Amino acid sequence: MRPMASALLALSLIQAPAASEPPPPKLVVRISVELVQVDAIVTDSKGRHVTDLQASDFEIFEDGRRQELTNFAYELLAPE
Repeated sequence: MRPMASALLALSLIQAPAASEPPPPKLVVRISVELVQVDAIVTDSKGRHVTDLQASDFEIFEDGRRQELTNFAYELLAPE
């Protein structure tokens, strides 16, 4: 009976994590994004929505400096 008890004790010691081992490092992901979304409703002199505008019809400035317009989309909003 003695050999079996020794084998069980050795097996449990192998599987137990060592107390001095540091935990695995946590995964950290850092992303830096500078995106500003600007919504605009454009109407003509009669109050009708202008729907055929292109990105080249707009200029965006920040602190007096023109900013590049990278994305442009027309969105049709459902009536309330």
